[in-house]
Amino acid sequence: MGPYVRQYAIANGKAINKDTVTGYMTALGQACMAYQKSNTRPAEVIPKLVYDTAESEQISEILVTLTNYVEEMTSNFLAGTSILMPVGIPSRAN
Repeated sequence: MGPYVRQYAIANGKAINKDTVTGYMTALGQACMAYQKSNTRPAEVIPKLVYDTAESEQISEILVTLTNYVEEMTSNFLAGTSILMPVGIPSRAN
């Protein structure tokens, strides 16, 4: 097994400066706590995934492409130059 990247922000939580906490971050934290208290657990859990160098490079390329696409489509939607259409649903021709 080759080297891998361990992301401690994911594995061990993430420290945040209290002066930079947003309403979204607070709501997300409260939702996570409510989820954990509800004892809603999946029947099966995927163990921590460890990738070799080639896999990490491939994943990085995919993440960059996907992130760029999401940012571009979000900008287009907000600018009114694109609509959000679920996959498999044909658009209506006007």
